[in-house]
Amino acid sequence: MHEPKLDSIREHVADRFQELADIDTHFRLNTAAAIEDLISQTSPGWDIARATAALVLTDSTDGYWARTAKIVRGYDKPTEGAAKDPEADHLTVKAIIDGLSFRARIRNENHTAVWLSQLSHRSDTRNNRMDENRATIASHPDLDQRELRASTLNKAKMVCQVIGGVALTSPLYDKKLPRVAGIGFIQFGTWLGEVGEKKFRKKVNKLIASESVEPTCPKPKHLKNR
Repeated sequence: MHEPKLDSIREHVADRFQELADIDTHFRLNTAAAIEDLISQTSPGWDIARATAALVLTDSTDGYWARTAKIVRGYDKPTEGAAKDPEADHLTVKAIIDGLSFRARIRNENHTAVWLSQLSHRSDTRNNRMDENRATIASHPDLDQRELRASTLNKAKMVCQVIGGVALTSPLYDKKLPRVAGIGFIQFGTWLGEVGEKKFRKKVNKLIASESVEPTCPKPKHLKNR
């Protein structure tokens, strides 16, 4: 008798958790440009490093709130924030890299500026391809979404880029070895993202191909292993 009321309470609690996740996602979307300006116009320091780390932290917290909402609700509910999460991740990383590149140009560190600009361009290219992959998925609603979850490579990509970016916003930037290491982390993360995108696209194409050739009746025994 009380099940409908319990379900209503559960749904209400889950919605509140989901709202927290969406707030974190929109926070990254709306503050990425400000972080880029802050990094580009200030010298390396722990304050700017902490501000950058705080922005990036919302990438973890929105995932935590979303997972909690799913557990409480018992099923996954698509939201606007969840749809915008990949864009928020990309804009956050791009803001950090572009801010660092612009600051390097101001400091006449041309080699560093060019290197970071190239990484930013590669990140943009990878993001455009991911958008194409998502558009392909959207045009095939029958695909098994469980097979299309974010890969470990794409998660590691974000972690490496963020570690490198935060290190380069700190006073460690003024020391050659940490600076080279920070750029190396960003480069490695960018490479992981490119590899992850290729594997993701391959998986999407494979699922589409298997969907299009799926037989309407069982295969004969002599064809089952083909």
